[in-house]
Amino acid sequence: MIESTRTSLFAQMQARLDWLDRRQGVLAQNIANADTPGYRPQDLKAFDSNALNSGGHACSGDTTAYYGGESRQRRDRQRFRQTASLTGARR
Repeated sequence: MIESTRTSLFAQMQARLDWLDRRQGVLAQNIANADTPGYRPQDLKAFDSNALNSGGHACSGDTTAYYGGESRQRRDRQRFRQTASLTGARR
């Protein structure tokens, strides 16, 4: 049981890293095309670790509301707006 939990954890971590890699590419395209007329920024669907959770293993969820933190999605959105305003890009 412990080994399957460990394997599940590593699979989730690998899936998250793969998603982050793809998202970084999408965000890089957004930045590269920020001043292209008519370009609309793209993004990936949010990573859902619960979708990977099979077999009843525990997985962590979003705890930002509990700890009073700021969600990553909100921070990314604010950073994109700041970058867009500096480069003159429009949404």
